[in-house]
Amino acid sequence: MKTGKIHSTIAFWLVILLVIFLPFSSWLISLTGNQNLTFIRDLIVIMLFLCALFFRPKINRPVVIAGVLFIIWSILSFFWRDSSTLQWLKGWRYDIVPIIFFLSIYQIDFEDSQKKIIFNTVLTVGGVTAVLALLELFGLKIPLSTSLSGALALQPQHTVGATSITRLQAVLAGPNALGIYLLAIIAYVLSQKNKLIAYGLLFTACLLVLTFSRSAWLGFFAFIVVALWQYFSQKKMLSKFVIGLLATIILAFCGYLIIPKNLTVRQLLTHDSSNSFRLEQYKRIWQEKYQIGLLGRGSGSAGPSSQLRLDNGPNRWTENVYLDIFEELGLVGLLLYLSLIFFVIRSAWQNHTSSYKFVLPLLCGFAIAGLFINYYTGQAGLYLMWLAAALLPKESK
Repeated sequence: MKTGKIHSTIAFWLVILLVIFLPFSSWLISLTGNQNLTFIRDLIVIMLFLCALFFRPKINRPVVIAGVLFIIWSILSFFWRDSSTLQWLKGWRYDIVPIIFFLSIYQIDFEDSQKKIIFNTVLTVGGVTAVLALLELFGLKIPLSTSLSGALALQPQHTVGATSITRLQAVLAGPNALGIYLLAIIAYVLSQKNKLIAYGLLFTACLLVLTFSRSAWLGFFAFIVVALWQYFSQKKMLSKFVIGLLATIILAFCGYLIIPKNLTVRQLLTHDSSNSFRLEQYKRIWQEKYQIGLLGRGSGSAGPSSQLRLDNGPNRWTENVYLDIFEELGLVGLLLYLSLIFFVIRSAWQNHTSSYKFVLPLLCGFAIAGLFINYYTGQAGLYLMWLAAALLPKESK
């Protein structure tokens, strides 16, 4: 067996392991009270990176250049960080390890048969997670904690604001994490060509809606818009798509003006203080924009990693992935990240009529969801997004 074949096989099984592990990682940590289990993910990514070194580097690709520059800039932020070294490393695990995962998979030459098995594994694990969410809907919730859990125990129930409406969580870190994960699963379902695809999409979409995650809702709306555009453009019926989209926007606007008078609906839209929290953070970012500047505060100073900080510093979390990256890595870091997103979406655009057409709506859905939540919170869904983007057929030089 050739060297490339061996490392491709090793990488293939590592990806399978990661796909299986991620949706259940928060649950396992909750059951055992052992937060070190999260390092399994990092270890797998490191091993994938080592496997990628045995393949011919695709360093001349714009997406690789943008990703590498973003990683280098985040490393340099160590020299102007306002957090401790351990907190900086914690932020690096949230923001940069997924990018290393993406670039590693991008370099590895998987066979089509291996890609098919990876997709089937994603769908199988996603199906198990969806069934657990469905059981939760009927009150059959599996245990989320034990006597070992301690402070790491998952919250047993989430409700919408002050209402008694239960938000689905399954075994993920919370409703938002489940919603983002299901958004990715919907894209993988769309990649299939069997007769059950419509039922799978409907089932998964219903569960996503019942997470009552507004960021996942908006990401799903963007996903639907792009997917429908692909369908109608292929059928050469773009005029019908435009008319339908305009009608939907007008109806949504009218509903926004009328429906919020209902207390329950208002709770669904505001989640009590969630909106006010976002506005406060947006104002804070604007007021401190010159302090953040070109360099930022350093990795680990904002975003999900700033929750439960290791150095007792301030929690700076805007629930907006782009603002969090701006605060951590400054304007330069944000522009590098946006460049990476742009080149990845461009690659998906070039393949939007191929068997990988599901990747474009997935990336657009995550891009929009990122305006309303830091999608690095939902690691399981995030890694599936980067996995799909990395497996795209490579653009020509």
